[in-house]
Amino acid sequence: MIRVPYRSVRHIELLASRLLEEYCHAQEPVLEPPVPVEEILERHLRLALSLESLERLMPGHQVLGALDVSKREVLVDTSLDPEEFPDREGRYRFTLAHEIGHWRMHRSL
Repeated sequence: MIRVPYRSVRHIELLASRLLEEYCHAQEPVLEPPVPVEEILERHLRLALSLESLERLMPGHQVLGALDVSKREVLVDTSLDPEEFPDREGRYRFTLAHEIGHWRMHRSL
């Protein structure tokens, strides 16, 4: 079993702020919401993004997002496709940010 170290909310917020600062320095300032999470994921972190049926890939698990570190790929369940389900865009964006967090904090485990 992988042992994931505990991170306080304050530490996680600090890491998120640093990532946003890196992005703003390298790309462009984010002057108002929403934070461009797709762009940060694909352009800044150079991760691939795929919409997949995660129920099909992981039967029996209720998963909306997953990270494949070896492929540098974030998988998001098709039920969150923002073009097909615009009312789920908030959940889609949250899932991207959540998987970015896994990439930044746990990819070396």
